Amino acid sequence: MRVETSLRLYRVIFGLVIISAAAILFLSLQIGVGNYDQVILVIEIVFFGFIALAISRHPYIGLVVTVVSLPVIDILPSIPFASSAISLIGGVTLVSFLLGKSREVNIATFTKPSGLAWGLLFLGWIMLTNPTAALLPSFGGRNWLFTYIQLLLLAWLVSELMDSPVKHHVLMWSYSIAAVISAIYSIQQGSIGETIYESIRGSGLAEGANSAARYFIVALIFLYHLRSTKINSAQRLLVTAGIGILIFGVLVTVSRTGLILLFAAIGMLSIQRAERSRQGQAGAILALFVMVIWLFADNIFSIARGIFPAIQAGTDTVGLRYALWQAGARMWQDHVIQGIGIGQYPQQLIYYAIDLLPAYRLRLGAHNMYIEVLAETGSIGLMILSSQLMFTWIQLRTAIKNSEPLVSKLANTWMMVFIIMLLGGITKADHYDKLVWMVIGVSALPLWTNDSTSEKDVNETG
Repeated sequence: MRVETSLRLYRVIFGLVIISAAAILFLSLQIGVGNYDQVILVIEIVFFGFIALAISRHPYIGLVVTVVSLPVIDILPSIPFASSAISLIGGVTLVSFLLGKSREVNIATFTKPSGLAWGLLFLGWIMLTNPTAALLPSFGGRNWLFTYIQLLLLAWLVSELMDSPVKHHVLMWSYSIAAVISAIYSIQQGSIGETIYESIRGSGLAEGANSAARYFIVALIFLYHLRSTKINSAQRLLVTAGIGILIFGVLVTVSRTGLILLFAAIGMLSIQRAERSRQGQAGAILALFVMVIWLFADNIFSIARGIFPAIQAGTDTVGLRYALWQAGARMWQDHVIQGIGIGQYPQQLIYYAIDLLPAYRLRLGAHNMYIEVLAETGSIGLMILSSQLMFTWIQLRTAIKNSEPLVSKLANTWMMVFIIMLLGGITKADHYDKLVWMVIGVSALPLWTNDSTSEKDVNETG
């Protein structure tokens, strides 16, 4: 991609924000603050119109909007017959991509070993083994066939559209800004007490504290990468401030898994100091991390010290998870091959955990994507998921060995995101998280194996 094209992408995104803000101000004045619901409805329609127009010109923007929505999902409007407005954005992106293609649609990624191919196989497996569970809405109203079709299309579009380092950087900037805004809300909402029970958990604008912690850590990894690109001193200062806010935001979620993942992320970033050009950067981030931790040292270390005893003794919410995992194992033992059906864990829990959990806990998920997939799709379903994750890992590892430094750094950044999501999946059902499927799509990019990164791309993005 040429510099001119990348600048157009930036202009479209920032122009969209400016025009939408102006439209919001104008409509608010015209309709009046008294008709609040009407104002919100008109704003949503106008804003979606501008986004749809931008996507029709540049389908890639649809992917940016999709990933940006994750840390701020709570403020998005709901759409009838869909989980959120993002489903509609995805449909516009797909149609714009197909109509705008001048060449034949590439489906080769589904016919060769890749995360996408295994994802298609997983979709077929859930339909074959329990079509009723896949087709009918489950507890909570989710249609699992529709969900996995969306996820598979998302991964495929990523593998088709994320064909330039510039596009990766635009996505990373956009996502990180949204995550920092969400982290600011989280900091305002929460407080860190002497124990987890005396704390008030902040979740920002995400769907929950545990999800918020993961999304903030991913944004931290993105900002760390962006700080190594060719940006000016003022931008580097803002990036550093953003990293500090994200670290603070993770702490305020009081998510013990989030705290472990934060240390894991800082550890992975520190390993990169082996390259001389990053030593100063990693040192600055580590110093910032220590400073933020130090502000709440007593409370943070008190909570952290309780993590491993809780794991060992199975107390509080750790014990709850153990019971949920035991119930999942029981479900699997009764349905070893095909499982109980996709999305059926919460509905079947009452039959398998009546002696393990109080009645008000008998509608929960497994809080572990591996256990949940095993219980719902059986041994073969877990094997398919494991193969999907393994091929994603292999493709990213191959990409990291690319001779082009910029491409290698990008692949390494996505690998760290992938690791965070894999580890986070131990305490949360992340097998249908859009970010996981985005990484699956990223791993199948021709960018990693083709010499498609132009000199101008390298000069511009650092």
